[in-house]
Amino acid sequence: MTFRRLSSFFILFFLCGPFSAASGSERYDYNAIRSEYPSYYCPVSSAPSAQDKAFCILDKTLTLKLALEMALKNNPDSQVAEARIRQSEAMLKKACAPFMPMVNVYTEYTRGDFPSGFLFKTIDQRLFVNGTNFNDPGIIENFETGISAQISLFDGGRHILGKNMAKEDLALNTQERLAVRNSVAAQLINAWYDTLSASEYVKIAEESVTTVKSQLDIMTVRFKGGSALKSDILSLNVRLAQAEEDLLKSRNRHKLAGAALATILGFPPDRDVSIDPAPFTLAGIPENYERGMEQAMIRRPELAKIKSMVRKTRMAMDMAKSAYLPTAGLMGKYYVDDPSMDYDTDRDNWAVGVMVNWNIFSGFSDQAGTAAADAGLREVLSSDRKALLNISFDVKNAYLRKDESLARMDVSRRSILMAEENLALVKKQYEGGSATITRYLESELDRNSAKIRATSAFYDHEKAVADIARAIGLLSDPEQIVSHVVTEEKKEN
Repeated sequence: MTFRRLSSFFILFFLCGPFSAASGSERYDYNAIRSEYPSYYCPVSSAPSAQDKAFCILDKTLTLKLALEMALKNNPDSQVAEARIRQSEAMLKKACAPFMPMVNVYTEYTRGDFPSGFLFKTIDQRLFVNGTNFNDPGIIENFETGISAQISLFDGGRHILGKNMAKEDLALNTQERLAVRNSVAAQLINAWYDTLSASEYVKIAEESVTTVKSQLDIMTVRFKGGSALKSDILSLNVRLAQAEEDLLKSRNRHKLAGAALATILGFPPDRDVSIDPAPFTLAGIPENYERGMEQAMIRRPELAKIKSMVRKTRMAMDMAKSAYLPTAGLMGKYYVDDPSMDYDTDRDNWAVGVMVNWNIFSGFSDQAGTAAADAGLREVLSSDRKALLNISFDVKNAYLRKDESLARMDVSRRSILMAEENLALVKKQYEGGSATITRYLESELDRNSAKIRATSAFYDHEKAVADIARAIGLLSDPEQIVSHVVTEEKKEN
């Protein structure tokens, strides 16, 4: 029989095919799964090979715009957010499925000696024999192949609510993606400034080492000529050791900042990241807290996300209440029966029916579900209020940090001028013999400390501006990010 051979083939396929238990050890192996998705993996602690994807290799100097685009594409948090969007889109399609008829094709085999089955199956086979003793009908054997379909006529609004909840899930995850982008962009800009500031600290430390070495060379010559004390040589050596230690710390800080930047970009921390040090700023930042809050109320993805959660939770409450309503469905079935699969369309069967079901008592589970949904809505409303308070504080804190950094910048500029002037004066006194080496080293250390404070204040100000951009949600839109990154040259024009 052709049909029997076809059925046997399908049975064999499902028993021995790719989804069988025999192939499970390979199909569900971690490394095998990961190898199917190479774009989600870069080798760690090893140089990228020629087989690695292009995004695993950093072979160019990055501008901030390019780094932002790369981070929003490669950062694992961004990829997780994108995957959740795709899941929500798929779940929305699934939520639309109940509005369509469900169609099944089936084949079943039955063998037994139960009288009711013997009666009904032989009737469906059109092979019933009059005079059959139903107390001892014998063994019944039957193959049944058919197609069945069903569609919901009324379900108390559950399917519509399910579809709308899936839409809110999609909206919620879309806003979550924007929030992740806002956070990733802010982290990248902070790491970018940390890398630049660490580079400045290295230059300051190198300058200090050079200055102390120069003075040590001069003092050594004087000591050999008898015009300097050995204690001066020792003081300079101590200061040189301290300067070299500061240089070592600064270089290590620079390496750590680069590793953090590489990680945010979605690369292993051992990748060397070369960045363009050209100065830039973020345009479009509101001048004060009040205007910042106006922008935050519009742009912050968290607010739109919590609004979707409120709507979804209210739908869940209505879904729980719909359990009190009846359901109705239309069902249809077309099938043929035969003891040996010798099917004949002259012996086919069909049935159409409507089923109404009303669960009038469920052990109070419906009431409990409604109460739980109501409590869930109250929880989300409290979270909504908390989100508003947190964002207000977030924006206020960002503006206060900006004001503080501006004040520090002003103080540090004046501090550098005074420290430079003091060092120049003490150097002349020292070279003239009216100031000790200790006084000179103190002045040199004060000058370096003033430079470090000024550098820290400058980059803290830039990071505070970036934090305002994050706090008002400006960094949540990739296009907005790129358009608001302005080089200092463009800014001046």
